[in-house]
Amino acid sequence: MKVKKLLIPGCLLVLFLMAGSTSKEVKTNDLQGSWTMIKYKYGSEKELSEVPDIITYVKHITRSHFSWASYGENGNLIAAGGGTYEIEGNKYREHIDYFHPLGSNLPGSSVEFDFVLNGNDWTISGFIKNVQINPGSGIYEQVDSIRLEEVWRRL
Repeated sequence: MKVKKLLIPGCLLVLFLMAGSTSKEVKTNDLQGSWTMIKYKYGSEKELSEVPDIITYVKHITRSHFSWASYGENGNLIAAGGGTYEIEGNKYREHIDYFHPLGSNLPGSSVEFDFVLNGNDWTISGFIKNVQINPGSGIYEQVDSIRLEEVWRRL
């Protein structure tokens, strides 16, 4: 009698655990860690390009925040940014809290990407603001949006 009472809850527990393990949903902790960009494609480019050896891109993901930076061949900071993020299905949305160089008007904005996580490779694609410095005012201005695709590899 005691065995029957334990058998049903035990079977239900096994089924519950099996159902959870077959889920393909990406959870926040699946992205946590450090990443480096290995390939990219911007605008109307047809093929992904390898990131040149003279530039390093890194992105760090915590439970609730992201930060990224790009460095030149001498380790000089080129650009950086960060803020909070969220995941819904196959959408990854960054809420930009800070950005360097200053003056880009990107802080306070958000950008949404479609993404695929395949082992240690994370591919994001979507549209970002294309900003340039106005030579007359020295202020960044949005000139368009540009499509990007980036492949990041877990470090």
